Amino acid sequence: MKTSDVDKLLNDYRTNQARFNHLYLDAMNMAIRINAETRRAIASDAMHAQQYKEMPPCGRVSKPVEDLALRYMDGYIPDVLKGWMAESEAMQTELRELETSIVYVDTWLGALTEKERIVITEHMLDGHSLRELEITSAKKFGYHMSADGIRSIKRKIYRTR
Repeated sequence: MKTSDVDKLLNDYRTNQARFNHLYLDAMNMAIRINAETRRAIASDAMHAQQYKEMPPCGRVSKPVEDLALRYMDGYIPDVLKGWMAESEAMQTELRELETSIVYVDTWLGALTEKERIVITEHMLDGHSLRELEITSAKKFGYHMSADGIRSIKRKIYRTR
């Protein structure tokens, strides 16, 4: 993986987490809607299948409810459900992509030392400048570190990982 790809994953980490959580809830709600509509689709269509008009011109008795039931047994899916299923599949695809990028970053952070993790988390994930990190370094590291010292930790991470 290129350094630019790693930087992008790190910079987008918080956004990806938020998007993943939001999309996960939307996907769950969509699955509930799809299941509910699937259960009531045939009953809903059956109410509209029976027509109380005159006899068909061919003299043949029609059986619209039976025809509808057979159509559903053959795998018929209403257009509304098809649209929702396509939308749900797109959500699942995006969820898998987001999860992959989040797991990459979590794994990388787990492989770092405490000091390296603080530098990456504060600087790359949270967007603090090296100067801001220098100001709070005594609190975070237990001793003062210059921006150059923090930068060297970051460079070391990129060289060894």
